[in-house]
Amino acid sequence: MKWTKVISKTIAYFSIAVLLNACTKDLKLPDISAKNEVVLLGELVAGDSINFRGGQSVPLSSGSSLKFELPAGLAATMTSSSGMLWTLNGRVDGFSNMVHTLIFSAPDLIQSGQTYTITAQNSQLGTASCSVTIPQPFNTYVADTATVLYSGSNLWRAKVNIIDDGSAMNFYTIEALKQKVYIDGTFTYNGQTIKASDNKDLYDSLKAAGTLPPVIWDTSYSPTYERVDIYTDDPATENIKLSNALSTNRRILLSDVRFNGLAYTTSVYLDTTIFRADEDSAKGRIVLLVKSVSESYFNFLKGYEMYEPSTGFTSLAQPVKIDGNVTNGMGMVGGVYLHKFVYTFDQWDW
Repeated sequence: MKWTKVISKTIAYFSIAVLLNACTKDLKLPDISAKNEVVLLGELVAGDSINFRGGQSVPLSSGSSLKFELPAGLAATMTSSSGMLWTLNGRVDGFSNMVHTLIFSAPDLIQSGQTYTITAQNSQLGTASCSVTIPQPFNTYVADTATVLYSGSNLWRAKVNIIDDGSAMNFYTIEALKQKVYIDGTFTYNGQTIKASDNKDLYDSLKAAGTLPPVIWDTSYSPTYERVDIYTDDPATENIKLSNALSTNRRILLSDVRFNGLAYTTSVYLDTTIFRADEDSAKGRIVLLVKSVSESYFNFLKGYEMYEPSTGFTSLAQPVKIDGNVTNGMGMVGGVYLHKFVYTFDQWDW
């Protein structure tokens, strides 16, 4: 896409400056014609509500402010192959200042097998669109879990069994996240309702004495996640084709080329570093996600897996081209059908 050419040129200029001038001169941005464009990002997940994000690009060119800004008046329509129509207005949410995008959402549920077309419009940025096909349902389960020695480290292994339907080419991803979980309770003491977290010493003393009143517990989940490093030694995965079994991955990528219409078992290995936390504020649950994804999204994630942000501006490595599915704009909205497997390793002292 257009922005990758600009990024590639900028990286090349920057790398030469590092080698010849030891970073003592200002980076000269290319004097090219570039403008802000509509950016669409997110996933449409079968069985979940409509939710994606929209924003605007920042051109890497001479004269650009190089500042992320939220586009005013960005609106979108979404249609389904069954004839449904949604009119959506971008709005600011709790993540807008962090990820520089607006949220587009509606309570209606995404349907598997449908194709959705999103069209976003803005008087300054123009019109951009993308088409998103939601995969059909599939079956999967975790056959076995264990702590194993992997390349000298103790990792958590999950054997994931995928039952491919054989109806078409299918694409799968496996990833792991940690979601913080907050557990608190209330109880009545001396005629007052108090929170356990605000009165931990009293709670502990009453519990130790066996006089703790009935506690009403409440569990809440953070809307943000922390990614867990994941490994694979499966030669059928794109990860092994791109790198090796010792490489850390954001997600495991697997197509059904070798097992179309069959059941297939692949093993993934998770870094257990953040499985357990000492502080309650960092405790949570591990979520293993097994997804069937649209082909364009799979290709996008494959390109993203090849990209290493930490070396992007410190080496002469060939820049990675990551193609999205947005016409007359930038970004990717992927189609997803997912299964979620939840494991809790943290323990709360209640």
